[in-house]
Amino acid sequence: MTRKPIYSTFQHPSIIPGGPNAYWVVGHLGSIFSELQWLLFDFCRMHQIVYKEIAHIEEWLTRFTQENKEKLTLSSTLDLSEEEYYEEVQKARILDSIIAQDQENKRVIGFIDQMAAVGLWALAEQFLGKIYRTYIAVTTNVDADTVSSPYWWDDFIKEYASIGIALSTCDGFQDANECRVINNAIKHDPTVGKRLEAFPYFTPYKGSKLMEVPLDMQRYLNGVNDFLGSLMEKVEAQLFK
Repeated sequence: MTRKPIYSTFQHPSIIPGGPNAYWVVGHLGSIFSELQWLLFDFCRMHQIVYKEIAHIEEWLTRFTQENKEKLTLSSTLDLSEEEYYEEVQKARILDSIIAQDQENKRVIGFIDQMAAVGLWALAEQFLGKIYRTYIAVTTNVDADTVSSPYWWDDFIKEYASIGIALSTCDGFQDANECRVINNAIKHDPTVGKRLEAFPYFTPYKGSKLMEVPLDMQRYLNGVNDFLGSLMEKVEAQLFK
């Protein structure tokens, strides 16, 4: 299996490049930051469990086919006795089941990656709202539960701009935004259309079904982690002005 499971800040070895950045947020947003980090940890564990299960199945299939290579080799002759014919049929059925299991493994991995992309952006939207509500609550001295936050992406951009923060300047913005567009495509039209084609990663996959595209999941995890971590640092800085 060429695809890899995703790892959060708490799991990714700091000496290995390619993982999410570590942020340190205290003050008004400290508890929200901690909640995010543990949710991302749990989220990655879910992804890893599925990948581990598929890896075990693939390992068993590889071992089985290697150990039974000669027994599963189909005869090249058509001059078979009745007994030999049924032996060949049995071989063909076993080979078909191996191919079917391999295809199922690929479908499961493709599906869990799609659901992970959707889940990551769902977390991003949740925390965009929590961060915004906390800022408004602190600056206006009201309970955060009484504050309404935006739902739509463009509205989030406008509301954060109104408090002096351009979301596009946050770390990981491009990768998080790509995850957002993937989320929309999965939910509405799971193909690489015009919006996804705008991202360099998807250029070679123009017109492809998303299930057939290997999503760059660690990059999206990094993007959402860095985007929200950086945003919280910026909001905290605004609150301490």
